[in-house]
Order: sequence, then C-alpha cells, then structure tokens
Amino acid sequence: MICSNILPILRAGEAVVRLNKGGLTACAIYTLYFVVFFGWALFADLKPSAGLASIAIFPAGLFWAALGALLRLNDFPVPIDTWLNSIPAYHIESLLIVYFIGWAASARTAASKMQRDAR
Repeated sequence: MICSNILPILRAGEAVVRLNKGGLTACAIYTLYFVVFFGWALFADLKPSAGLASIAIFPAGLFWAALGALLRLNDFPVPIDTWLNSIPAYHIESLLIVYFIGWAASARTAASKMQRDAR
C-alpha cells in the first residue's frame, strides 16, 4: 500500500512540511468568507446570485483581471466552457493567493518584531 510506505518517512522527519500559521489563519478566514457569500448566492435570485458569487471569488477574480490588464488581453484567458472557469477552481486559486498574503503578513510581522527586539 502507498500509505504504509509514506508513514515511516513522515515519522523519520525527512518529509515534514511546515505550513505558515499566518497563511493558514488567512485561509480559514477566507474559507468562512467564501462559505457565507457563496451560500447566499445559492439561495438568491439570478442577478444578486452572480454578484454574491463574484464577491466570494474576489481574490482570484482580481488576480485574473489585473493579469489581463497587464497583458492587454481583450478576452478572458480561460475559455468559458472549461472546468478552470468554475467556482471550485476559483476557490482553490483564491486560497493560494490568500495563503501567500497571510504568509507575507506574518513574515513582515515577525521581521518587525525581530528588528524591535534588536534595538
């Protein structure tokens, strides 16, 4: 079994991945935000539903909009009828973006704390 081959490596400490606490906190807050807005979108009429779903995937939407503006794209970079243009795909992209924002914020906080302690 694959799992039995992986467990001894993890116990030996060779393949330990330590995720940033600030990034995970930001992901938890974003997931709660996503569940609230996407939940409202599921039970709303058509126009409010589109707006609430857009708010739920705001980080990925902002990223793709900024990338399209920087590259001067007239069309959306992902075809409309693919799985990449779906709410779950945007949620995963948003989680990655929010994790890196949380990671950067916690790194900045740690660096400023270290600088204060050095004085």
